[in-house]
Amino acid sequence: MNGPQDVEVRLGGTISFTCEVIGDPIPEIKWMRDSNEVSADGDHYVIQDDGTLVISDVTEQDTGEYECVAKSEMGFTKSRKARAVITVSPSLRFTELPESQTAQVGADVSFTCKVYDRPAPTIQWWRNGQLLTIGGRITIENEGTLLRIFAVKESDSARYVCQARNSNGYAETSADLRIVDESYSPPRLTYEPHDMEAEPGAIIEVPCRVEGFPKPVIQWKKDGTAMEGSRFRVSRGGSLYLYNVTAADTGR
Repeated sequence: MNGPQDVEVRLGGTISFTCEVIGDPIPEIKWMRDSNEVSADGDHYVIQDDGTLVISDVTEQDTGEYECVAKSEMGFTKSRKARAVITVSPSLRFTELPESQTAQVGADVSFTCKVYDRPAPTIQWWRNGQLLTIGGRITIENEGTLLRIFAVKESDSARYVCQARNSNGYAETSADLRIVDESYSPPRLTYEPHDMEAEPGAIIEVPCRVEGFPKPVIQWKKDGTAMEGSRFRVSRGGSLYLYNVTAADTGR
């Protein structure tokens, strides 16, 4: 599977997320935004025959993380998550986005949000629609670009929105914080890779899903040797993407 890429688009513009899937039988494709299924209405949201998701006349509500899910009688697989950032200003540009994360109760977490424009924008942080203020366990540093939350609690689980504003307009992006109350758990495969065949030149995904706390570091090996090179990529979820496959890629 060749999944979508992050995109930044102005309010009222159009977004196209591609999803290239190889499979026999041809899998059914659906799209998720922030883990909720996108309902194609033929107008605002359109899923084309090749699986591409087109979002027309975008609004701030279209901000989020999108992923493609392909399902057939042989199983299912998910693409990498791609972030849609909606801007109102033609010049405000995010240079560093906050990342969604999972943390254990009592840990310290931070979100970074950097924006370029002239004049320099004012940055504010919001949680569940409420403006965050400094105090207690929360600090906002570096002219608003760094949000820190100390000794997190389960009640800190929320979506955090970074909003930048100046005389040109405003732009916003978001990240989710999930707090878990659990002790260390060793890595565990929840979806194991399986044997597959591919035509030369194809793009393949070798699916792999792993659970554990802290989040496990995933490394792929071929015939016992760590993989290197520019033709492969490991998704955030752990799946291996191999591009332009050749006979030399045969192995275990």
